[in-house]
Amino acid sequence: MSSRQRRAIAKQKIERERQQLLAMSTQIRLKSISSKELYESVMVTVCEVFDVTPECMVGESKLKSIYFARHAYCHLVSSLDPSASLGSIGRSLNRNHSTVINSIRKCNNLRETDYSYATQFERCVDKLVEGKSQDIQRFKVSQMQNRATQRQREMQRAVSAVELVSEFIKVWDNQILSEGFNKDSKAIVAAFNDLRTKAAQHGF
Repeated sequence: MSSRQRRAIAKQKIERERQQLLAMSTQIRLKSISSKELYESVMVTVCEVFDVTPECMVGESKLKSIYFARHAYCHLVSSLDPSASLGSIGRSLNRNHSTVINSIRKCNNLRETDYSYATQFERCVDKLVEGKSQDIQRFKVSQMQNRATQRQREMQRAVSAVELVSEFIKVWDNQILSEGFNKDSKAIVAAFNDLRTKAAQHGF
C-alpha cells in the first residue's frame, strides 16, 4: 500500500469519526443533557465497579485500584461527551489535561493487555447502558465500542467467553448436579436456551 493510499484511508477514518462525534454532540444538545449529568453518571458507575469512592477519585491516593478507576473515568467521559474538553475532565478530578491524556492512553493499553481491567471496563459500559438515565445510555456506547482496537475487541470477546462459561458452570452446579438431569425440566431448558441466546449475541 502506497503512502498516498494510507493517507487517504487515514483521512477517511478521521472524517468518519468526526461525523460520529458531531452526531453524538447534536444528540446531547437535543436531549438537553449536560456534561455535569454525564460526569456524575460515569463517576457513580466507575466508583461502583472499581469499589472506590468519589472522594478517593479526586484525592491524592496512589493506590493502583484508584488509578485504574480514574483511567476508566477519563476514557468514558471523553468518549461519551465530545463537547467535554480535556481540561474540564481534569478539573472534575482536580487534575490537569495532561493527566487526562495519560489516563486515556493507559486505559486503552490496559483494555488490550489486562483481562481483569478489561472485564471491569466492560462492566462500566454495561451499567451505563442499563442505567436509569435512558438518554445517557443512548449516547453511543455502540460507537465507542466500534472504535475499539482489534486487540481490545479480542479481549472483549475473551471476557464474554469466560462469563458464558461461568454461567454454564452455575447452571450445571445448581440444576444438573443438585437436581439431576431431566430433559423435560423447564428450568434447565430455559437456562440453557438463555445461554445459547447470549452466546449467539456475542458471535459464538
